[in-house]
Amino acid sequence: MKQYKKDQNNLFKREIGISVLDKVTPYIKRAMMREENIFLIGADINDKTSMRFKIQNALKGKVNILLPEDIFEEDIFLKEQNMLSLENILAQSVDAVVMCVESPGSFTELGAFANHQELNQKLIVCQNKKFERAKSFINLGPIKYLKQHTPSIVFSVNYDKEFGDSETKALIKNIKVIKKNTMNVNYDLFNPLFAERFVLALLYVFDSIEKQVIIDIIKHIDIIKDKDEKEKKIKIEKVISTVNSSLSTLSQKRHLTFNFNKRLYSLSNKGKNRINMEYKPDFIYKNLDVMRIKVLNFQLRENYLRPNTYA
Repeated sequence: MKQYKKDQNNLFKREIGISVLDKVTPYIKRAMMREENIFLIGADINDKTSMRFKIQNALKGKVNILLPEDIFEEDIFLKEQNMLSLENILAQSVDAVVMCVESPGSFTELGAFANHQELNQKLIVCQNKKFERAKSFINLGPIKYLKQHTPSIVFSVNYDKEFGDSETKALIKNIKVIKKNTMNVNYDLFNPLFAERFVLALLYVFDSIEKQVIIDIIKHIDIIKDKDEKEKKIKIEKVISTVNSSLSTLSQKRHLTFNFNKRLYSLSNKGKNRINMEYKPDFIYKNLDVMRIKVLNFQLRENYLRPNTYA
């Protein structure tokens, strides 16, 4: 009887989770298509003298800025994953990748990204104006290739000065051009930006939830199903990775809280405010609140029957 009730509980949560995904997918897709979402790559973001730091400050509130080290903090190097997998996720998740070529890591990334079939279609390389005419490997190799063979944009910036209003406007214009020219973004759970919004809605509906329940929901969605067991395992690991990253990102933004004793994630007040900002009241009332009431009713019924179960 105990195992049966546990199975029914898991089945109910799975069905609600998949319903949440079905309801929010069109909404999230429309929202992301209206926005400009970018990855910002370069030197350590904590270095206030870096161009990456300057650009992040200049673009705040104007476009959605994602930092790969935050998004892929957990599980990105799972057994079945490698650098190519990371590049593919980068390419398929955002409208543009803005690169500040200012550190050894970014030099390497520029070479790798310039040779990536999808990523080299949506790069905006913020080149240091001081070195734009230098006969360097970077200029004669990846930058020359991007200029001649791809729609990517090379954008000269004076790294010794602040990133001002005119530079900000020019960069935003370039982001919009890249977005219009490519339009190849995956609006599903393989996209960490999409996954973050899905997890946010899931937490709203369930009030509190274990990570394992989220994983169980994901294992049963349509995009995971595959006749090839190895391919299915890879898909599961990729989506679990994006969910882990979503929980980490939401935590950094203080949009959720974590109860260490009960191992439960819940929305913070800031997270609830974000739900109210991202979804229209009518959508929340007719969709998310309806499912939230179903969850509450199920939990009340469970609590009411529990004493008899263990009598």
